[in-house]
Order: sequence, then C-alpha cells, then structure tokens
Amino acid sequence: IYVSGFIGDASLGLSLIEGRNKANSLSVTDYLINRFRKPTPRIDLGRNLTGIANSAADVSDGLLADLKHIYDASGVCAEIYLNHIQISSEAESMVSNNLNLRMDLLSGGDDYELIFTVPFKHISKVNELSEKYNVQIKQIGKIIGKGLNEDVITLKDVNGKILKISSEGYQHFRN
Repeated sequence: IYVSGFIGDASLGLSLIEGRNKANSLSVTDYLINRFRKPTPRIDLGRNLTGIANSAADVSDGLLADLKHIYDASGVCAEIYLNHIQISSEAESMVSNNLNLRMDLLSGGDDYELIFTVPFKHISKVNELSEKYNVQIKQIGKIIGKGLNEDVITLKDVNGKILKISSEGYQHFRN
C-alpha cells in the first residue's frame, strides 16, 4: 500500500482556519492553510498508475476512509504502519509529540494525494514514477488478505502495537 506526498496538511489547515489549533509560526500557518485551499491533485501520477497499481483512490475523505473504499471494492484487509505515513515538516511541528493529533491526520481529508496498492513485481515502477513526477511516494503498509474479521484496517505504531482507530474520516452516507 503506497501513498503519494504528505498526509494531513489540509486537515491541519482547516483546523487553523476554524481556530481549533494554533501553529508555532506564521509560515507554518500560511503553508498549511494554502495546502487546504489549493491542493495538488496527482492527476498525471494517477494516469500513469494504469497497469502498475491494482487499486487506487484519492485521499479526499481521509486516508483511512479512502483505504476503506478500496476494501469495500476488493474485500481485502490492510495493515498500516503509522510511522511510515509521511507528513510535512510543517505538520510535524504541530503534532510532534501528540499521538492523538497525529492520528487525526489519518482521518482528515482534502489532501488529494493518492493511495494505491501495487503488486510486488511493479515496485520498481513506483520508484520511477516518484522520480518522474517529483513526488515522494512511500509504502505505508500491506494487504493482509481477505476480510475475515471486523477490523479491515489494522494500524500499528513503531513498536508494532495495534492502535485503536477512533475515526476513519468523512462518511458520505450514514446508516
């Protein structure tokens, strides 16, 4: 499972606009608000994942919600590693020692980065696309098989401890 770019900038930008958080500098505030107001959709990268990725979604509803969309379409479960998810230095300055705020980045939306799955045989092609489009692409987890339990996404910390997911992100339709 791969993700392009940084996750969480847009949700932090929105939280700054709404006054729910404060940044430690004006440059951090400006950067994060700009990432919310002017996202960088990875259209060319997405087009060139054809024949390489076997699933893909944009991260508009939140990383976990959009990964769950992949589950809903394929029935596979995922294991995600929190410390592999890239966040910008500006986001890091706000969430550095706050695990709850770092976890919130996973359910915040509007980043418009791509989350996608790639078979092992195409991993080198992902690196080529990263260089071609000058965007960081990071493996954040792996598919662990068909959905046999109720937890379709397992989130682990740096020590392998399973973390409780409190929110997956935006839900278009609620029961």
